[in-house]
Amino acid sequence: MAAAALPSAAALTPLASMTRLSPSVVRFLGLNPGPFTLQGTNTYLLSSRVLIDTGAGQPDYKSLLAPYLRPIAVTQAAQQSGPLTVICTHWHADHVGGWKQVAEICKDVGIGVRFMKVPSVHDSGPDQPKWEPLDDGDIIDGLRVVKTPGHTEDHICLWYESENILFSGDCVLGQPSSGRIPSMFSFTVCHNAKGTAVFEDLKAYMASLGRILQQFPSLSTILPGHGPVVGNGAERIASYISHRKEREEQVLTCLPASLDGILSALYPDVPDSVKPAAKRGLQLHLNKLKDEEKIGLSGDGETWSWKQDL
Repeated sequence: MAAAALPSAAALTPLASMTRLSPSVVRFLGLNPGPFTLQGTNTYLLSSRVLIDTGAGQPDYKSLLAPYLRPIAVTQAAQQSGPLTVICTHWHADHVGGWKQVAEICKDVGIGVRFMKVPSVHDSGPDQPKWEPLDDGDIIDGLRVVKTPGHTEDHICLWYESENILFSGDCVLGQPSSGRIPSMFSFTVCHNAKGTAVFEDLKAYMASLGRILQQFPSLSTILPGHGPVVGNGAERIASYISHRKEREEQVLTCLPASLDGILSALYPDVPDSVKPAAKRGLQLHLNKLKDEEKIGLSGDGETWSWKQDL
């Protein structure tokens, strides 16, 4: 199978640094464009005084966001309302790295702030705020927490029922990566039937995609952690699931074989520079199939075979 064409940065949909997406939702780019962050991390400010994700901590993000938090300070003082709530979808630095800037803005304009996320082993240390824990089903200012592990173990989506919007974090993304990795590999990002988002645990990721479809079968609008608005949410997720199953079947047709043998069979033309990434993606598929007791390692410790053939 020939390596897939690589999407270029020029192919990314241009996004403004600030865009009002609905009467109550404004998107701010984290101003951290890159091969795997696309146009940059999307952060979202809701009129209910909630900020979803904080970007990576780029200097210009503070000046971009600050003018929109000042009115919240006026409202908070007049109505004695609660603090700004910052909800982070997962622990990755491009989503939590801007927390200090947000805290500084809040201090400058005179409003309180609290930071919330699902607990993770990455949450402690001097470069972390004091996190308030979130759990599945929690409702925070009109947002319902939906645990969706797989991309990371602490990943969540947020369901905004009043506008029928799913904030998907990195579980579902807006368009292909501009990174130098073919779209066949597990952690590349793609919006069609030829790719999915990055994940650490394929089994958990697939379960999370299925859960979203089950809970929101008519889902339309997804506001992703990277890339433009997704307008065909349920269809996009179904394509993710279909793609993963297709890749799994291709892996199974190679057995019995070692990891290197599967790599050579499926991706004979992959450049050496991306082989480690390709192997990682294949290994995640093998791990899932092993967990499901469909396959196992032979006595040599390297050859994967169907379980009934061992």
